[in-house]
Amino acid sequence: MTDRAVPGNRLALVIVILVAFPAFVAGGGAFALAQDDHAHHHEPDVAAPVASPAATTGTGIVYLTVTNTGSAPDRLIAAETGAAQEVSFHASGGGGDVMQMTEQPGGFTIEPGETLLLEPGGAHLMLKNLNHDLRPATTFKVTLSFEVAGDIELEVTVGGDAPEGDPSQLGELLIDPGWSLPAPRLGDGPGGTPEATPHGSN
Repeated sequence: MTDRAVPGNRLALVIVILVAFPAFVAGGGAFALAQDDHAHHHEPDVAAPVASPAATTGTGIVYLTVTNTGSAPDRLIAAETGAAQEVSFHASGGGGDVMQMTEQPGGFTIEPGETLLLEPGGAHLMLKNLNHDLRPATTFKVTLSFEVAGDIELEVTVGGDAPEGDPSQLGELLIDPGWSLPAPRLGDGPGGTPEATPHGSN
């Protein structure tokens, strides 16, 4: 067999291929690895923004008066409304510029011939976790439960002052129309007032 010489240019080409091929394979492997890595490391999904639990604590306040015209005491023991998830009784007081509110879990007693005043700066019904905004010039229903007289549903007007109107009668009790200050459903939303959305209250 006769040996055949490989021309210089073809020999150079063979050497280039032999040198380049491992790099090509390595590069291809790196590329494949990068592709695989990208396939397993997607950009994180961005969820729709949601309100934090602290932002869903809007509160409102209901004011009204109840006069006991009978000869025996009665007591306001419970209240509920579709405007809020919870209703509680509170008394306000304190000296100087600091007003403190204390919850009254036993309700409010109304002695014969006396009037229970639920008014700004004093006792009130606290609406916790509002289900909707309390907007000016709108109304909502509140059901009051008395120990002796029973239950009565009242219409509460949202506004800056007590509305005019005849009192409702339940047994020996006379109940003037109720009213509430405007308040947002979200505690940090617009449209509320410090009185209607107190911060750090019980």
